[in-house]
Amino acid sequence: MSKKLQTAVLYAIIAGKDWIFDDVETMKEIYGLDQHMFAVPNTHLTDEERNALQGLIEGVKKADGIKLKYQVLEGQKGSEWDEGRDALTKWFQKQRVSPVLSERIDAVWDELEMSPMHLIQDPPIATFPEIQDADGAKEDIVLAIFGQNALARGLRGDFREACGTVVHHSWERHRKRYIRAKKSISYKSIAAQSFCQIIEEADIITPRMVLNASSAVKAYRDAISWFPLEKEMVGGVAEYEEFLKDVVVTAVAKAKRVPREKLVEESPDCPAKTRARKRSVKVNNKFSLAAAGPSEQIWAVYVQLFQVVPPQPEALRVTIGEESGQDAWVGV
Repeated sequence: MSKKLQTAVLYAIIAGKDWIFDDVETMKEIYGLDQHMFAVPNTHLTDEERNALQGLIEGVKKADGIKLKYQVLEGQKGSEWDEGRDALTKWFQKQRVSPVLSERIDAVWDELEMSPMHLIQDPPIATFPEIQDADGAKEDIVLAIFGQNALARGLRGDFREACGTVVHHSWERHRKRYIRAKKSISYKSIAAQSFCQIIEEADIITPRMVLNASSAVKAYRDAISWFPLEKEMVGGVAEYEEFLKDVVVTAVAKAKRVPREKLVEESPDCPAKTRARKRSVKVNNKFSLAAAGPSEQIWAVYVQLFQVVPPQPEALRVTIGEESGQDAWVGV
């Protein structure tokens, strides 16, 4: 039986009830519960719903073996447990348990450098990592989602099994992102290539062209983050980023009469940078911001999308009328 996140959470709370509520602050913050659980009024449930959920919990406790316990929690409809399951779903959604758990679990993975994104990038690998690769974070995650007393009796038995299911759901959430990114790479690559080519072939380059190209390259970069081995390939995202960087920084530096190094730090030499420079030099030779439009607008677009941190911040301070560079592009 495929276990739902909400039933795994409830089962973990039932299994660890005798000790996890010693950290009542965490349990209240995440689940809105103390050691009395649903035996007392709950913000999200009527008394009738609470009673039904209490009945479901008692049914789980009485069931013999984990398989029968999960059948009580999520078996077929048309049983005596339907109202309790509906109440569980309502509480889980209204309390917003899922997004809070996701945030806390991701924070642990990020801190320990064990998130799927980190594991796929360092060192670069070609496939989505296995959850076992992040086993070192398991106990920290349990503490983060069930309180500082969650390991008081060790991570074992039904509590361990339920916690493992909760963590597995978060891992699979990242796998879904990976799959979506994989499906989108092809058309995002074409979009980035097309909009950069428009800039290469244009006689006059406008803020709109830079916005379109920058947006397309950023979308491609976000998708390709899951596939680090493809980043440096010919016509890859690194080449498009370096192309845009060279075009925009060179043009804005000329228009503002400041050295390039005041705007951005130069990236290390690499094949993608070399290829990008060969493309951008053709644009730089004919690109005049005096004719193309305000340098502030083009610079603001680039800064906003790529979150540029300048070596000398004063060189980046741009204002367009009464608006900041970022606000000027809302709705454009």
